[in-house]
Amino acid sequence: MKTEKGATIGLLLVILLPASSAAQGEGTRVYLPAPAGTNVFSATFMDLKGTFNFAQDILVAGASIESRIGVPSYVRFFPIAGRLSELWVSPILGSVQGSASAGAVSVRVPRISGLADPYLGIRVGLTGAPGLVPAQFAKYKQTFQVYGLFGVTPPIGKYSGSSVLNLGTNRWAFRGGVPLVAPFGDAKRPVWLEVVPSVTFFTVNADPFGPGQRRSQAPLVVVENHLSYNLTTPFWAALDLRGQSGAGTTTDGVSDGNTIRQLGGGATVGYQVNKALGLQTTYGRILAKRGSEKGDMWRLRGTYAF
Repeated sequence: MKTEKGATIGLLLVILLPASSAAQGEGTRVYLPAPAGTNVFSATFMDLKGTFNFAQDILVAGASIESRIGVPSYVRFFPIAGRLSELWVSPILGSVQGSASAGAVSVRVPRISGLADPYLGIRVGLTGAPGLVPAQFAKYKQTFQVYGLFGVTPPIGKYSGSSVLNLGTNRWAFRGGVPLVAPFGDAKRPVWLEVVPSVTFFTVNADPFGPGQRRSQAPLVVVENHLSYNLTTPFWAALDLRGQSGAGTTTDGVSDGNTIRQLGGGATVGYQVNKALGLQTTYGRILAKRGSEKGDMWRLRGTYAF
């Protein structure tokens, strides 16, 4: 059974774990199925440059910000009422620096390092996603799958209302989504399509930077799309497309004029070193926008499944 489990992990489970609820998307093959009982550890590093805060969910117009993000994650696959489910825990740490403006005040922020707000998530199969042990999983023909997704980001990261840039956000974020997964073509080497619509809601920040007392934020709607294929047994590639809208902030009842409306794209390449260890790299950037959004990203990730 251990050999069979390893083989199915090596074939399907090139897991690319969520980095945070909004940080430039989660990446391709995050939501592919895996045998119940599988555990995955991953390490992710991202280098992002643009006009967004460290959490990548607030547009800071006119800013020039560089964020370096590290995410060690743990994931466990298990059945709930016979349906494949997944629980993940992602602490987040890193650094941020840059220049930004608040009204007539322009400030340069030296690099700040430490812990950011973590991300905790769960998804449950709704249809087409049975929770199978390795022997059953190896024989099962994958079909169209629908999952329910819920995630939470608690405000425990490093934060100061006296700084225009922070690692933490000083408010909760709650995310709900419906990931859709579909294999096409050869069952032994399918093309995988992932479409992940989600919406994130935010509580109020009662200690914002500047003269304001309370900063609220509109929901952030994201639709993330990935198309991936194994060019050879160990080597795979993917095209990524991600649209997002919303998340504008309001300070003491006055709009800050920073609603996000953008379309981003990129490409990912991955290599399965052996049955347990996988590596991948992604480059992405903003392709179209309706405001002052700027951004590009490099992401490196390694995973170990057992």
